[in-house]
Amino acid sequence: MPSQELIYRIFVASPSDVTPERECLDGVISEVNQLNGKSKGIRFELIRWETHTYPDIGTDSQEVINKQIGKDYDIFLGIMWSRAGTATLRSQSGTIEEFENAYKIHCSNPDKINIMFYFKDTPIKLTEIDPNQLNLIKNFRTKLKENGVLFRSFESIEEFKKLVRMNLSLLIDDLTREDSSEETNLENISTPENEVKNLNDCDLDLGLFDYLEIMETNGQTMNEAIEEIGVSTKWIGQKFRETTEEINRNAEIGVSDITRNKLIVNNIAEKIEENNKKVNSKLPILKGSFRNYMHGIKGYTRLLEDFDGTENNSLEAINNLNSLKIQMEKASTSINEFNDGVQNLPRATSKLNKAKKNSFNIYETIENELNVGINILNDVLDYLRGRSN
Repeated sequence: MPSQELIYRIFVASPSDVTPERECLDGVISEVNQLNGKSKGIRFELIRWETHTYPDIGTDSQEVINKQIGKDYDIFLGIMWSRAGTATLRSQSGTIEEFENAYKIHCSNPDKINIMFYFKDTPIKLTEIDPNQLNLIKNFRTKLKENGVLFRSFESIEEFKKLVRMNLSLLIDDLTREDSSEETNLENISTPENEVKNLNDCDLDLGLFDYLEIMETNGQTMNEAIEEIGVSTKWIGQKFRETTEEINRNAEIGVSDITRNKLIVNNIAEKIEENNKKVNSKLPILKGSFRNYMHGIKGYTRLLEDFDGTENNSLEAINNLNSLKIQMEKASTSINEFNDGVQNLPRATSKLNKAKKNSFNIYETIENELNVGINILNDVLDYLRGRSN
C-alpha cells in the first residue's frame, strides 16, 4: 500500500564564503529523511537558488531570485561567516534581504514558516578580512536577537552537520507532536493510565533545571516501558521454545496427528496475540514519553546558551542521555532478533500467520521509534560533548 508523506521545503540563504556548508546540506537532509523522517511520514526538500531558479531579468539578480523562489518554502535556513553579502537595491545584502522576506512571512503567520540561522565562528585570514562586512554581520546578529531569533554557532563543517541534523530531527518531533494518538494495526489502546501528558500543551515559562527534570522523569518512564516490553518479549520467547519442544517430542514418539499439531500451533498463535496486546499497550507510553523527553532536550539546549559555567549540568545531561541511549540500543537489538525469530516460524495455520503479521507490525513500529530516538540522541550527545570540551 502506498505511503503518504508531508513535504517540507527548506530554503537555504547564504553568501558565497560558506559554499562547503551549503553543499553538505543535500547529504545531511537526505540522512535525516532516511533515519528520522521516513518513519514519521515527513520528508525535507532542499531549495537553493542554484537549482531552483533560471536565467531572467529584473531590477537586479536578487529580485529574480525573490520572484522565482517566492514564498513557496516552509523552513528558512541561513548561514553566515565572514561576509554578509553584496548589497541589493532593497537591503544591505542578498542574504539579509532573503531573511527579511522570510521574517515578514513569519510575523504575519508564525505557523507558516520556521527560521533557522547559523553563524560560523572560525578565524578569518587577515587578507580576507573586510571590516565593513564584519560590521554588517555584527549589526545583523544584534538585530536577530532583538527580533527574538535564536541562532546557533559552529566552528567546523562536521559540527554544522551535527547541529542541522539535531535541529531538523527535533523539528520533526514538533511537527508530529499532534499525531501522538495514531493507531497501530491492532485496536488503539488508550486508557487514562497509558496516556502521557503532552508538554507542548503547557504554556509555562520553564527554566534550565525544569527541562532537566522533564528529561529525567520521562527518561525513567521510557526505561520502564522498555523493560516491560522486554519482559513480555522474553515470556513469548519461552512459549516458542516450549511449543517447539512439544512438537519435537510428538515427532520422536511417532505422534503425527494433524488435529493435535494444529491445536498446538494455534495455542502459540493465541500466546503471540496475547503478547501483542501487552506490548501494544506500552507503545503510547513509549512514544509519548519520548516526545516529552525531546521537548526537554530542546528546551535545555536552548537555555544552555544563557548560562556560564554549566559544565556540571552538561555532564549530568550527557550521562542521562547516554544511559537512555544504551538502554534503547539493547532493546532495539533484542526486538530485531525476536522479530526475526517470529518471522522464521513456519506458516502452519491461518491463525499463526495472522498473529505473526500483527506481531511484526507492532515490533517494527517500536523498533523504528527506538532507532529514530537513538539517532537523535547521538547528535545531541555530540553537541553537548563539544560544548563541554
